[in-house]
Amino acid sequence: MVVQLGPTQLIQWLNGNGFQNYATILQNDRDSAAQLLTLMPVNLINGIEIAQSPQQLAWQNVGLFYRTQGRLHEALAVFELLYQTMTERQVVLNRWVHKAMPLVFLSECQSALNYRAGARRSLLLSLIEDSISHGGLVPATSGTYFRLVWQHGYSQLQLNEIGQLTQAQFQPTFDYSWFPEWILSNIETPDRSISSEFPTLEEANEYRANAAYIRRLLVDIDNPTITTGLALERLAQYCLMLVPGIKAYRRRGTHSTDFDVTCYMEGSVNDFRAELGRYFICECKSWRDKADFSTVAKFARVLDSAKVRCGILFSKNGVSRGIGHQEKFGAREILKVFQDRGVAIIVFDRQDFNRVVAGESFLNLMRLKYEKIRMDLV
Repeated sequence: MVVQLGPTQLIQWLNGNGFQNYATILQNDRDSAAQLLTLMPVNLINGIEIAQSPQQLAWQNVGLFYRTQGRLHEALAVFELLYQTMTERQVVLNRWVHKAMPLVFLSECQSALNYRAGARRSLLLSLIEDSISHGGLVPATSGTYFRLVWQHGYSQLQLNEIGQLTQAQFQPTFDYSWFPEWILSNIETPDRSISSEFPTLEEANEYRANAAYIRRLLVDIDNPTITTGLALERLAQYCLMLVPGIKAYRRRGTHSTDFDVTCYMEGSVNDFRAELGRYFICECKSWRDKADFSTVAKFARVLDSAKVRCGILFSKNGVSRGIGHQEKFGAREILKVFQDRGVAIIVFDRQDFNRVVAGESFLNLMRLKYEKIRMDLV
């Protein structure tokens, strides 16, 4: 259990444990968060995976200092970076690392900012981490337990089910299962809505992705010996699940075809998403070649049959545009489909995922791409 310290005590702890430079920056510099977010990933790496180690506690106490001062956005940034750094540490150590602590504090900051959907998601990821640590059990003494039960209305039965599902998915030697995001995507199904929460207005444009998880998926997407396309489907689902209000599911079959990813939008939105409709469908193509006219035309027919107004085409190498290759122009057909039927096909390629890894918002990229189609922008 974490002992809640006040700002003065947090500074004293830093001074008394060899982190005087951090304490000085916190006390004296208005841009202390920007400085520490640069320093800590360099200086506080070794031992960060060990619970209650000086390195881990230093990260934690810096974040708590900002939280107790009411500087919630800076606290959010500290705990988010701590989580990502611990996730990346798994690659160096080649083993799973328990990462519940930063996720719990991340949820605390999100709750204080009224990001209810984001807070619930962070707690579910923390719950998965605790379940792995306790062999599928969900201890009532954990910080995750009472927050999900008291604040989000989960029952003991639901938590136990998630714990058991987590244990069934986790494999110590399978690195994908070291990411709670991967496990959550496997246990979240249309008939088991684990993370359902209507987004609040305050979080409508919030978008926070785990860059380490995306990079791991991109390794398989770029591997020419892997031809199933599953990694691209997982990446598409993950990027969409992080958009507040979107539920995304992989590989749902119909009587005539299979949908790679299907999405449903919860809550009320008043931005460009209102024009996309409640439901939309995604197609994933991890081909070496660009998606051409025939690919776009076939996808448009699928969208027509489902009576949806939007589809997203995740194509590793984009769509043909008539420059440097012979395929008929997929990009031109996308524009014609919208002008003819009002159906928008948004394209995401490998370079777009690089931008998300670098910190750009997938949601903002969606908006820019939709505006380009809607208004035929250059």
